[in-house]
Formats: sequence, C-alpha cells, structure tokens
Amino acid sequence: MTTVGTTMARPKGKRSERDDVAVKLDRAVVGKAKAVATHLGISVAECLSDLAKGPVDKAYAQMLRDLEGRQGG
Repeated sequence: MTTVGTTMARPKGKRSERDDVAVKLDRAVVGKAKAVATHLGISVAECLSDLAKGPVDKAYAQMLRDLEGRQGG
C-alpha cells in the first residue's frame, strides 16, 4: 500500500494489555528508548513501562507510608 503525504497506519494485530496514555518525555530519553526497544524487539511503550515500573512502585509505596505516618502521628 502506498500513501502520499501521510504516514502509514500501524498494522493490525494483538492489542496491548496495558492501559496506555500519552505523556511528554525528554526527546533525548525517547530517542535512546527507541534504540533500546528496537534492539529488544519490543515497543517503546513496553520498554519505558518496564523500566519505570520498579522505581515508580517504590516511590508510590514510600508516599503511602509517608501519608500513613502523617495520619497516625
């Protein structure tokens, strides 16, 4: 299929099980993430989600502990 002046649609296939949202990230970080994702054969969304999950889960757990400490205090 040839298109003129437009980008090609993504191929239809298995949809992600994640509930994806759009976010803004530093362009340099996204460029590196694209290279890593390509090397691993995964999507950029999957790559960044996997990399961010641990640190975000840890920070979220700490936030909950902090909030509990303030309420019980």
